Amino acid sequence: MNGRILTFYSYKGGTGRTMALANVAWILAANGKRVLAVDWDLESPGLHRYFHPFLSDKKLRSSRGVIDLIRDFASAAVDPHASFESDDWYRRYADVEREAVSLSWHFPDDGVIDLLPAGQQDPSYSSAVSTFDWPAFYERLNGGIFLQALRENMRQHYDYVLIDSRTGLSDTAGICTVHLPDVVVDCFTLSEQSIDGAASVADSVANQRRDEPILIRPVPMRVEDAEQFKLEAGRDYARLRFGPYLGLDAEAADKYWGDVEIPYKPFFAYEEILAVFGERSRQEYSLLASFERLTNAITLGDVSEFPALDERKRRQVLAQYERTKPPAVTDVLISYASIDRTWAEWVGSELGRAGLRSVLQQVDFSVDSGEPAGDREQARAVNRVLVLLSQDYTKAPNSAEFWRLVAARDPAGAGRFLLSARTDGTRVPAPYGDRQPAIDFANLSEERAREALLAAFGLQAPQTPPDPAAPRYPADQPPIWNVPQRNVTFTGRTALLEGLRDRLAASVTVVVPQALYGLGGVGKTQVAIEYAHRFAADYDLIWWISAEQPGLVRAALADLAGKLGLPEVESVAERADAVLDALRRGEPTRRWLLVYDNADDPKAILSYLPQGTGHILLTSRNVDWSRQASAVEVGAFRREESMALLRSRVGELSDREADQLAEKLGDLPLAIEQAGAWLATTAMPVHSYLKLLDTRLTQVLAENPPPGYPQTAAATWLLSLERLREQMPAAAKLLELCAFFGPEPIPMRLINSERFVEVLLPFDPSLNEPLLQGRLVQEIGRYALASVDTGHTALQLHRLVQAVIRGQLSEEERVANRHHVHEILAANNPKIPDRPDYWPEYAQLRLHLRASGAVESTTATVRQLIIDMANYLVRISDYQGSEELAREAIDSWRAAREGDEDQTTLWMRVYLGNALRSQARYGEAHTQHDEAFRHLVEQLGTDHPYSIGAMSSLGADLRGLGRYAEARKLDEQGVDRSTRVLGADAQRTVNAVNNLALSLLYVGDFTGAVRLSEEAFIRRRATVGPKHPSTLQNAHNYARCLRDVGRYQEARDLLVETVRDLKEVRVRSEDDPHTLRTAKTLAVTLRKLGEVVNAHGLTQDTLARLDRVLGRSHTHTLACVSNLACDQSALGDDRGARRTAEEALTRYRQKFGVDHLFSLACENNLAIFLRRLGEAEEAGELAERVAERMETAMGRNHPYSLAVLVNRANALYDLGQYPEALAIDEDIYPRLTSPEGLGPDHPDTIAAANNLAISRRINGDRASAQELIQEQLARAMRVLGADHPNTAAIRNGVRLNCDIDPPEV
Repeated sequence: MNGRILTFYSYKGGTGRTMALANVAWILAANGKRVLAVDWDLESPGLHRYFHPFLSDKKLRSSRGVIDLIRDFASAAVDPHASFESDDWYRRYADVEREAVSLSWHFPDDGVIDLLPAGQQDPSYSSAVSTFDWPAFYERLNGGIFLQALRENMRQHYDYVLIDSRTGLSDTAGICTVHLPDVVVDCFTLSEQSIDGAASVADSVANQRRDEPILIRPVPMRVEDAEQFKLEAGRDYARLRFGPYLGLDAEAADKYWGDVEIPYKPFFAYEEILAVFGERSRQEYSLLASFERLTNAITLGDVSEFPALDERKRRQVLAQYERTKPPAVTDVLISYASIDRTWAEWVGSELGRAGLRSVLQQVDFSVDSGEPAGDREQARAVNRVLVLLSQDYTKAPNSAEFWRLVAARDPAGAGRFLLSARTDGTRVPAPYGDRQPAIDFANLSEERAREALLAAFGLQAPQTPPDPAAPRYPADQPPIWNVPQRNVTFTGRTALLEGLRDRLAASVTVVVPQALYGLGGVGKTQVAIEYAHRFAADYDLIWWISAEQPGLVRAALADLAGKLGLPEVESVAERADAVLDALRRGEPTRRWLLVYDNADDPKAILSYLPQGTGHILLTSRNVDWSRQASAVEVGAFRREESMALLRSRVGELSDREADQLAEKLGDLPLAIEQAGAWLATTAMPVHSYLKLLDTRLTQVLAENPPPGYPQTAAATWLLSLERLREQMPAAAKLLELCAFFGPEPIPMRLINSERFVEVLLPFDPSLNEPLLQGRLVQEIGRYALASVDTGHTALQLHRLVQAVIRGQLSEEERVANRHHVHEILAANNPKIPDRPDYWPEYAQLRLHLRASGAVESTTATVRQLIIDMANYLVRISDYQGSEELAREAIDSWRAAREGDEDQTTLWMRVYLGNALRSQARYGEAHTQHDEAFRHLVEQLGTDHPYSIGAMSSLGADLRGLGRYAEARKLDEQGVDRSTRVLGADAQRTVNAVNNLALSLLYVGDFTGAVRLSEEAFIRRRATVGPKHPSTLQNAHNYARCLRDVGRYQEARDLLVETVRDLKEVRVRSEDDPHTLRTAKTLAVTLRKLGEVVNAHGLTQDTLARLDRVLGRSHTHTLACVSNLACDQSALGDDRGARRTAEEALTRYRQKFGVDHLFSLACENNLAIFLRRLGEAEEAGELAERVAERMETAMGRNHPYSLAVLVNRANALYDLGQYPEALAIDEDIYPRLTSPEGLGPDHPDTIAAANNLAISRRINGDRASAQELIQEQLARAMRVLGADHPNTAAIRNGVRLNCDIDPPEV
């Protein structure tokens, strides 16, 4: 067979491409073709929605697909432990039939549609797609050979492969349009943009596949004839652009274009409905007829029409597609607990035979899926509700709520709407027990149960015999059965069990074994036992096989021979082979399940796995099963599952106690079960047990296995560890070392690092060869003592496994291993915590610092790592984390020297102070830095880099405390010392220059500040690059200075660029404090430029983020609140501006006091809003008080002092005190225009000059006033532009205010 691959592509979304593919697939299959439909729209998969009535796993929660195939290949390609037997090893990963899901529909002449989904739609799907490295796939992994193998495999097994490609231009779209297809169905609407986009892709495809040309078939879609002229223009343009690709004469081309147009039909716009069911056949102008003609065109006449459907059948299927239904559409809703799924399916099947439609609703799964509202809506859209009551149903979190909801529709309790049935015979508590169950299935035979069910609904028994494939009666055990006893306390695992059931049910054409793998103690065997009991009704044969040894497997299969009625033969091997052959043939039943428990050696077991129509479930500690089966990792419990199991054992346990126990035991199921059994047996108080775990964890875990378990988890782990020590000592040593890391993933780069390997070499000298190092991890994975992630990038040990390993070591061994781990961590310190490139590495190392005890180390390199980590945490804006780490380290290092502080401890105090200052705790920061600076000078002298760094930090604290002159003096000394000792281009020198620029801003030397900030920015950019975080911080400061000297447009341009770059390089860029501070500065700049609406929008967004990230009382947040008030005023909302400013002022005063610059600036702005509200007297009094205090705090000629006077004069003018206003205006203007002032072109100077002209005019000096106003109007138009609000105010003779936005520390 050599099938054809057709890619359905559209340049933009919304063309109807996916719908066309789904209908063409159905038409082909209805004509006996084997069709594979592939959803390669990885970013937005949706093809399955057109097929959902025919899928057992309707939401693809457990169905693997395209991205899983590709990632499996990529993982194998980079797996250092993989041994490939042949050069074409990759072909086994390109087996689409392994992952494809068959649609449940009987097509004529062996037609079939298999769906290859985009991938398993679980919470990790989006990450799996977005993080996949396509360039590396092609360049490093030679992905092209895999795609070619995939292409060959698809063509070999199917007549037609239809690929739904994503829109636009991308790596994935390129695969679908260039690498794989024989035909590209190029879909577009008749807009010019859509036609051009589709044609450009056709050009690209044709150019890239010259060696093997692709047939391109353009298809106009969503064609509407409401605007006939525009429609014809679009048709003409499409024919012009695509003419070269058809290769047809004029007559044939006209016929082609007429055939392939797909009309727009509103009916199909609301739901994903196949036209083959949505419309009758043989309707000439229907959408279905269009798809028939399209099928004919793209298959070159191979298939041309859709065989007519039985009308009754068509309507039945159409009903399954419809989203909103009248109440009569579904007759019965069956509500059940997940454990009773087979009961629900049997009940639904029996009601269906009697003519009632039913829908199943799992009451305990809706909690996970987040769809309780949808469940309630479904309950309102049915005629009746049947609740299957069981012990598990009554304990489900939202079952009581659902019961009350449906009971309210049947208040008399007459069963007209709500019926209930008991499945397990247990006593039914309130509120369920308030009504007598209509049916009690307990102890009923199948026939009696069927009669009771039909009687409860008033139905007659159907005359037709039961379908052999229908669900079997759940109370009847399968005829052939040897499964271990059910665990009556089994808890949780709902999603895992449901996923298993769905995946096994989806394996229609070929047996796909499902392998449960994971750490010893996670409950793999218990899950398998529960699966066999819970879904026993699905099978006629369930056979449990202990699979630790091939001999045991053969014996178990041989024992099954007699149950199957096979001929007696003497040889065990022959009987086993006969069983495998019988199961393959489906004799005596096609519904069988074999469970292979503890199948740890795939190679030894593979030959004993049967083919056929049944199911295979394996449990194993060996992750290698992922190469041979659909592997599912069984991990620890979710916390609520741990707590539920504990409470089932110890009923009086509080939520807090259960949570503490689960946390201490790492949610490991066997340990949780063991703890519950112990507490129930001994009645020991929980706090005593927790203390026992703290002091004797290993002993507790090693004793008293719970009922049903042959041994404790600890015993299992230690046995595996001993075997590992015997067979591969280096792997055992690796595990010992990993026990002293944290329980979080340990990056493989650490395990493969030189220092780590040095520790292992005495145990295995061959590890000098890097290719052999992977064997250790492979062996550890085989014993399931640790988990290795899919990409083999990290190794992880459960915290209890770590504790057990540590517990069986001597104190001397523990000390040595801990020291090794400290040195491994230190050896992998990038030593550049300010570089974003290395932040991911610091993030990984951080996870293991406290757990390993590295903070307590006395080794210099380890302490340097701790210091660098504190620095890194500040760089990523985790100020509290930096503070906590610094304090812990300082306390430990002091204790090691009996209270003394060496230079390392003092240097860490500098970083502690930096973390405190970043949290706006300036007083605490100053205390740390002042003491550290003095002691560093005593120990190392003034010129030591540590002393210079501490001096710089101390200056920043002084700025935060409002002691600007002192800060300036200290910063001048810092620049001098750093330049002399470290050099002009040293990073600390650039820091010192930047700090001095900030101090100059505070003392009012704006010109000096802009000069120095520019110098720092240029130097930094030249030494570390334009996008280094420090460069971007310098860029912000320089832009701030540009704005303060009135160069608004330059400031705006630089800030826009800086915000963009910060979002690119910062962690959590949108919410990063540095990004938000820069965005706030940009917002102020936009307002100064007159872009008030844009400024206000940016301020609101920035404030919301700052509020969330730093809190309402942080300096950056308060500055943004104050700026919001200015934006509100500029938009005319002065009342709102007043409220906002008063809120900010209250917080400023609480945090900094009434005379701090931040408080005074906020009061100045508040005076402006009061004046604009007409409250001139209050505004004047406030401005007068602020002016006096501002002059005291900042100096008489400081620009902020002069700005306050501008506003003071405005208030006097509004009160009619014109001479007094004129006096202030005359005093301010020359100071602003002086060489030490802002200069005549500064917007604040222009505002002051405008106000002076107005004062002169009203005081009688009209000539001078007119001359000055004309001069300022011309200046404003040149500096600010003709449309700026200030220019308009000058033109209209309106006095201007001066708000203040002081720099933040």
